[in-house]
Amino acid sequence: MRDILNTGVRLLIITLVAALLLSGTYLLTRGPIARHEIESEHASRLAVVPDASSFEVVDEAVFTGAGGIDGMREVYKVFKDGELYGYTFLITTQGYSGQIPVTVGILVDGRISAISIGDIMETQGIGTQILDESYISQYAGLATNELNRVDAISHATISSDAVKKAVRGAFNAYALLGEGGAE
Repeated sequence: MRDILNTGVRLLIITLVAALLLSGTYLLTRGPIARHEIESEHASRLAVVPDASSFEVVDEAVFTGAGGIDGMREVYKVFKDGELYGYTFLITTQGYSGQIPVTVGILVDGRISAISIGDIMETQGIGTQILDESYISQYAGLATNELNRVDAISHATISSDAVKKAVRGAFNAYALLGEGGAE
């Protein structure tokens, strides 16, 4: 009986020490992880509008009416030399193997400056072809009525259609912002 009690106390102490170490590790890494996520999101915005001077978040209430926009995660106004230059939209859509985060930059003239695709779980060598510059570059300069010019990727149509759906969502959000953008 004494051995069982001794073993139980030892396991309790080991469990408490492990829990304290895990809690301490979480507290130490929480800040740096949050900073890294913010820097990564900022880098995604700069990737789609590289000549931007600054960004300003757009209130999500603009997009909640009329059912909202599927997968909309964030919208930023883009400024260049103090003037409204365009918008960036981060939208996630369902691909073949998981969510595909797509950042779309649309300038005030209604054309795409660029798109950027975040971390994906698509099938290696097939769905991951949406990350190829030859595919991504097809979107640059297009307006909403020109999306049919983008060629789907053979054997990866679900993934490439998901990207196109995200871009359509960005154009829908852009239309909701109206002429001159949200106030």
